Amino acid sequence: MNRHVSFTNMNAQSSRSHSLFTVMISQRNVDTGQALEGRLNLVDLAGSEKVSKTGAEGNTLDEAKMINKSLSTLGNVINALVEGSNHIPYRDSKLTRILQQSLGGNAKTTMVVCCSPAEYNEAETKSTILFGVRAKRIKNQAKCNVQLSAEQWQRMYEKEAANAKRFQAIITSLEEELKKWRGGAKVPQEQWFTPDKYGSVNVSDAPVAAPPPTTPEHTVSVVSTTDTLTPTASTASAKTDEQELKRLYKDMDKKDEQIAQITQEKNALKKKYDDVKSERSKLKDECESCSKQLSSLQKDLEGKATELKDVVNALEDLAMKYDQKCSALDARTKELDDLTAEYETLKKKADATKTIEAEVRKATNEVKTKIGESLKEIIKGLYAHGVLICPTLKKSDMKKASKVDDQLAYLNFLLAQLNAVTGEGGELNQFLKTRTKQKDKPSEPTDPTDVQGVNTDTLKKEVERQVKEMKVHISEAEKRIQRLSEEKGKLVEELEKVNKEHLALQQSKQLASQIEAAKKKDPDLYDRVIASANRSATHYQGQMDRLRADLDDANQVAERMREQNLVLKLQMDNVMLDVEAMKKRLVGEGKTDPVAAVKDKAKSDIKPLEDSIMTDLQTLHNLRKMFVVDLRNRIKKFSSKQMGDFLAEHDEDEDGSEGTLQQREKIEFLNNTVRELTSSNKSLQRDNADLQCELPRLEKRLNATFDRVHELEDTLREFREKAVLEKQRYKTEIDRLKENMLGGTKRGVNIAKPIRVGAAK
Repeated sequence: MNRHVSFTNMNAQSSRSHSLFTVMISQRNVDTGQALEGRLNLVDLAGSEKVSKTGAEGNTLDEAKMINKSLSTLGNVINALVEGSNHIPYRDSKLTRILQQSLGGNAKTTMVVCCSPAEYNEAETKSTILFGVRAKRIKNQAKCNVQLSAEQWQRMYEKEAANAKRFQAIITSLEEELKKWRGGAKVPQEQWFTPDKYGSVNVSDAPVAAPPPTTPEHTVSVVSTTDTLTPTASTASAKTDEQELKRLYKDMDKKDEQIAQITQEKNALKKKYDDVKSERSKLKDECESCSKQLSSLQKDLEGKATELKDVVNALEDLAMKYDQKCSALDARTKELDDLTAEYETLKKKADATKTIEAEVRKATNEVKTKIGESLKEIIKGLYAHGVLICPTLKKSDMKKASKVDDQLAYLNFLLAQLNAVTGEGGELNQFLKTRTKQKDKPSEPTDPTDVQGVNTDTLKKEVERQVKEMKVHISEAEKRIQRLSEEKGKLVEELEKVNKEHLALQQSKQLASQIEAAKKKDPDLYDRVIASANRSATHYQGQMDRLRADLDDANQVAERMREQNLVLKLQMDNVMLDVEAMKKRLVGEGKTDPVAAVKDKAKSDIKPLEDSIMTDLQTLHNLRKMFVVDLRNRIKKFSSKQMGDFLAEHDEDEDGSEGTLQQREKIEFLNNTVRELTSSNKSLQRDNADLQCELPRLEKRLNATFDRVHELEDTLREFREKAVLEKQRYKTEIDRLKENMLGGTKRGVNIAKPIRVGAAK
């Protein structure tokens, strides 16, 4: 038989299809009409191919696909037969459809597996052997395919009927003998019924058993054997009787064969029933073990679920803490950059302020010297002119008055004396008044003192002008001095603040050194402190988030309240317009009182609503203010703390190698902490991924266990139903046999009637 082969990397002559050779044999007896049929299937299956090893391409690849598909279909059919599924997929391929009877029908199947012992073909060899093991688990019960003819059925029926009659005669004779014994009569030993007399009972002449008589005197023996019979026929009748006897013997032999066959079938059914019962007990035990295994798996799954939940929660907490640390680190880095820039600007501003202060001091000293010199000149000139006006003017020692304040005080003193002289009640004013009166007189000649009065007025004006200018200069100088002093005070305050921050940084530096020492002494305590600090930080962060959420909610509520307020205002405006219109209409009609009532009613209706809205807005405003104040305080604390950390680090950088070493240790500690957190996070993620990968497999295994339990329950239910049906069938068969055995007694009842005189008439 030639079939298509081709070259592959694994086989030089690889079969590209399956081969199937079927031999059908039928036998028929011409005399009896009995027919026997048989079929022999010789199948050569092509081996499964792995394309990565065979290197199949083109048509060879298509053929490999078809071969693998048909083999997988055959494997599915074998699995379904082994598991006892209700549906067997024979129609999925032509191969399984042709081999339907060979696989799961009335047949006996032998499978020869060909495999390679090479290590290179380990996977294919293992798959092929497992395929053969699965096929070996199929159990079929083969029977002969016999077709009986009508005559054979007739002969079988007659044989069974004759056996039934013979058994009925035996039962009747036994009952009669039993009745005699029970009636008190004694049966001779020659008339006892023994097993060797089974074939000696005359079925045709066997009498029908009669009911037991009322008295023992009427018992009659009805057992007749071949020894008591006497031939009364002729020779011809003897020959016919002999032929009939031979025929009866043949029928009896056939009936015996049928009885033996029925007995064998009964024994086989009994054995099958025992097998089913044992299988049922095995299935029950297996079901119990599966239920126990299922409960243990459920407990394990629950434990795994709780562990997975704990791991997921821990991962979420770690991820949240890691995100918070990253965000806090970013925020601190940003704040550090901002504070660095601010520190640089403040430093530049302080340097500029110092230079400005030096320049201002220099300019102030120059202005003071100039003001002192000008004051000295003014005082000298004023004193010279004042002596002319008032010879009694006091003179002070100007050399002693070196300060500007002393010079100003002396100048004010001179001005006060001049005012006293030149005032309204002074001597000079009275003199001028008299001189003006004399000037009004035309006849009087002018006095040389008039020139002196004019010079005095001009001198007074000049002095006042100079004094005003000096006061203006002095006020400007005082303002500038005041401004510079204010700037100096601000700088002093900033310097004090910087000193305080520097002190705080030094304290934080000392605290950091103490923390490092404590870490070296007791790492567990340090870890607990760090953990508590992280928890407090996360707690504060959560409070901040909640406060932000509350603020957002409050803003939303405020927006809704504003919208409601606008709507209510619009409604109130509409109501007021309606009221005004009603008022105008009523005024036109001369009715004013109802308008006031309507207006009061509208106001009374709207007032509670306005009060509630105002209270809600006020509470929202208060909450917002409180939240803003709290937020500002926390931001200030946080910013001051961060500024202190930054300045401490900056001072450490300026200190030299010691600060750099501490900073490096701190950075190294932070890096180690980050690395540990990262490694733990990665390990937890890997564990989570492994658990996630393990969970579907466990679920699949659990589902498979559930399916197996359901299948076992269905199989057990089917076996129970079959057992019940078999039991009913056996019961009906036994009842039928009993009825057949007791049928002679049930056909008719012989009633013993007493004989009376004249009854025949």
